[in-house]
Amino acid sequence: MTRRRTSIALLAVGFVLAVLAGPLRYVATVIEDDDAFVSLATDVIDDPTVRREVARHVTELTFESLEADVAVADLLPEQARAIAAPLTRIASEVVTDAAFVVLDAAPVRQVADPALRDVHAQLTAGGDDVVVDLRATMVRTSRELGGPAVGTGVAKVVTATDVGAFTLVDSSSPGADVVDAVLGLPDVGELLALVVAVALAGAVVVSPDRRAALVRAGLVLAAASAAGLLAVAAVLHLVLGRTAVGSSVARIVSTDLAAHQQGAIVAGVVVAAVGLLLGPRP
Repeated sequence: MTRRRTSIALLAVGFVLAVLAGPLRYVATVIEDDDAFVSLATDVIDDPTVRREVARHVTELTFESLEADVAVADLLPEQARAIAAPLTRIASEVVTDAAFVVLDAAPVRQVADPALRDVHAQLTAGGDDVVVDLRATMVRTSRELGGPAVGTGVAKVVTATDVGAFTLVDSSSPGADVVDAVLGLPDVGELLALVVAVALAGAVVVSPDRRAALVRAGLVLAAASAAGLLAVAAVLHLVLGRTAVGSSVARIVSTDLAAHQQGAIVAGVVVAAVGLLLGPRP
């Protein structure tokens, strides 16, 4: 009876820790594997809702760097400067629409992969700031889409200003603390996965009915992996689902996590099936 209770207790521990281990190992994969990071980031950026928000944000930062409202006001006669702000807003909307199209253009897609890998390298290096420098990309894209004259004009602008260099994480912002915390998760995920394996294996070894315990261990692994996926998906939609962009990001990450969790779910089902096929042991 004591061995049976010990086995059940180990299965319970394994279940709880496996719920946490799966999502944490997924985070570890995205952090440590630049291919996984680029794949997830590309899926996010390719979403039309997210791309529209990126275009709007890039336009907003660009207009702020250029002090567009001041520039428009300077171009207008004194008596017409009251309409500078509305004109700037209209221009911003037009530029946002153009940026939305440009972000899906071939020249941008060609440089997206190396740009994302550079972001990944900066994140994992643990530096103070994470900066995306798109100035060379802006010049090249402008030249290919608008001709040499447009490319030259854009080159002058990005050379004279910081337009095209965007800081994703600043050492003084709360985002830096979040990044530091996330970078510490891979070690936790690997440790939990090891403890889960030991707990489930121990549950089988100490059980008076190892065949039944093996079936239970497999079912625990499969169920915990599915529960971890559902829990993370629910939290993501609860936290991010208040906006269209957040909902899109939550959906994409949940789908990617589901693909990652499939291996553990299948492994659990296989282990349970093996236990059933072994037949009763004397």
